Amino acid sequence: MVTYRYITIDLPEAELLADLEGIRQDLMGAIENCDLIIKNMKTGSSDFKFLEAVSSSAVVRYARSFNTGVRATIPKYLLDDMSDEQRRDHSYFINLRDKHIAHSVNVYEENEVVAYLTPEERGQRGVQSISVQHKRVLSIGDGSAMCLKALCSYLLQRIENLIITEKEKLMAVLNAIPVDELYAMKARSPRPSSEQDVSRPRRKVQRNK
Repeated sequence: MVTYRYITIDLPEAELLADLEGIRQDLMGAIENCDLIIKNMKTGSSDFKFLEAVSSSAVVRYARSFNTGVRATIPKYLLDDMSDEQRRDHSYFINLRDKHIAHSVNVYEENEVVAYLTPEERGQRGVQSISVQHKRVLSIGDGSAMCLKALCSYLLQRIENLIITEKEKLMAVLNAIPVDELYAMKARSPRPSSEQDVSRPRRKVQRNK
């Protein structure tokens, strides 16, 4: 049986393709989570902890596609091409991530200090006890989940088209490399991550300017 081996393409021309695949994975993950939200809400699920976890994951994975860092972000022109309604939905989910899920900023979370008073008919008036009432939005609704899924699907189609284009560009680069050099290349061995790696940015190939 013929065995095909792969080699790691550690070239600047391959970096954008790698980044686009990371974005693709996030968008697909967000879509899968939206499907779980819609399914559970249709069945009348009361597993609110599950819905909160899946909802947070869906929004974070969507917003992650737009965050700058080591990985490239979704091209701005894809946002510019959105309809007004899509841009409003996009802003809502980014704010939901930034001002509620990742950081406690907006009124989607409230912590109110209250004092319980002794009922007058029970004796001397006064403060019986102090408590804090916590309220927060746990999950997006099924309507919002459908909107988020639609946004992800819209972007996913365009990201997959960009991936096809980048593969074609990279194929041209590889075809220009002598075959002997290609066959001398190796696959990078996977390295298990450790706790110390959590604060370290991953290795980045510098693209040609």
